[in-house]
Amino acid sequence: MVNISIQNGLIVDGDGKAAYPGTVLVEAGRIAAVVGPDESVEAEGVLDARGQIVAPGFIDMHTHSDISLLVDPAAQSALRQGITTQVTGLCGFSPAPVPEEGAAALRSVCSVIDYPRDWNWNCFPGYLAHLQNLSINIAPLAGHIPLRGLFVGYDDVSVDDDALRSMQGELARMLDAGAWGLSLGLMFPPSMYAERRELTALAQTTADHGGLLAVHIRSYGTEIAAAVNEVLEISAETEVALEISHLRFSGANAALAPGILAKLENAAQHRQTAFDIYPYTAGSANLSQLLPGWAQAGGSQAMQKRLSDPDVRRRAAVDMQAQLQSDYTRDFGSNVLLGSASGDFQKCIGRSIAAIAEERRTDPYTAFFDILTAEGTDAIMVAFTSTDDQVRLSLDHPLSAIGSDGAAIAAEGPLSRGMPHPRYFGAYPRLLRMAREQNKPLEPLLHKMTARPAALLGLPNRGRLVPGCAADIVVFDPAAITDRATFEQPHRYPEGISAVLVNGVVEWLAGEHQHAGPGLVLRR
Repeated sequence: MVNISIQNGLIVDGDGKAAYPGTVLVEAGRIAAVVGPDESVEAEGVLDARGQIVAPGFIDMHTHSDISLLVDPAAQSALRQGITTQVTGLCGFSPAPVPEEGAAALRSVCSVIDYPRDWNWNCFPGYLAHLQNLSINIAPLAGHIPLRGLFVGYDDVSVDDDALRSMQGELARMLDAGAWGLSLGLMFPPSMYAERRELTALAQTTADHGGLLAVHIRSYGTEIAAAVNEVLEISAETEVALEISHLRFSGANAALAPGILAKLENAAQHRQTAFDIYPYTAGSANLSQLLPGWAQAGGSQAMQKRLSDPDVRRRAAVDMQAQLQSDYTRDFGSNVLLGSASGDFQKCIGRSIAAIAEERRTDPYTAFFDILTAEGTDAIMVAFTSTDDQVRLSLDHPLSAIGSDGAAIAAEGPLSRGMPHPRYFGAYPRLLRMAREQNKPLEPLLHKMTARPAALLGLPNRGRLVPGCAADIVVFDPAAITDRATFEQPHRYPEGISAVLVNGVVEWLAGEHQHAGPGLVLRR
């Protein structure tokens, strides 16, 4: 007998085709059949989706839930958006492998993904073994930052031949253990110190294993064209499938968008080339990302010690100014907010650098350096960089897929720290609300949330409502779905989603989390 029958809904199957009325039948964790609305099938349980859309569960192409899911596997902020699978390990950040001397140094350079939890594993498979009772699926990537840290440390150094072979061997083991590819964080230490030779060798290992190369490029500002060219050339040389992380345009570089997108379109005719994007004009990362690379070398403690020197601060300020003219739309103090801090500056969370500077009766650069000297890499920013039209340019482009760039956190408990970016709680409902308000069809957008990311990742049997696919399903009211999270009040769950099934198990129903833990660690 069929386990669940989802009746009376309007089905959007994920492939981009027009919605149609029908009934989705679920059996043994998979979609058994999709039948006409008048066909009667006996089932153990029935979900009435009258007036609602039945779609594949959303596949979040870009997340940082690596540690948050160990703290709370319920994945509250993700599941309640309709997300059933998250890709983790992005921007070079991942929690394995851990060096023999312990996790402290790795945690300091990966603080943007870290939450209160012991890192009591050494290898990638050991980390994956800790992911249990998940409410959603995860598809992990191998991060470049721990790979480089393991063999050469966290300073600005070149990789010799022996270390590079060791990195390739460890990456191959991670890919064999189930990683879906390699992620690079070329604006973060120590990934930013990698030369072309190193990146090409690792990309070749990834390609040889059929994996994806996901890249946070070296610049999204004045040097964006060169940064995109670098990864396109590496992809062309190695034939690796390429995903550029959160590609959007801002400030002076918006004029470069047509030329860059044309290059991506040309590359896509020869090999898999794509990018992910989220629907907000602000981004979020370590506050230390705004420093020049030389000032970040060696990890958090080395950076903090360096910034206690007035001469270093002056040099860093000079190096920052030209880049910020483009990247942060000229008003650095007003456009950058403090999103999270763990020490004395916790009282300043949610305020702009300019406001913090005014209270301290100093200038924004001094306030910025003071925060980093006190907080190190624990300080997280929210930075407003783009306009709505610039974001829409990426959202609407056919090469894009949707990724929240958030993490599975919660409105209460240990995962509710600070003022996170609202994308953690609202990215997918926000997109669906925006489509409704702009009178845009939902089918192409839902394709970018479901079947397209599944295809880009090489994730079989997910992202579509067709027989044989895993029964990851979301049921939502297209007239009511909306995001409620804001920059001022980010810990607010969305509305309009009535049911979420993960691997055929109802995990969210009528406003209640079922805590069945049906999620899986998906291995390539």
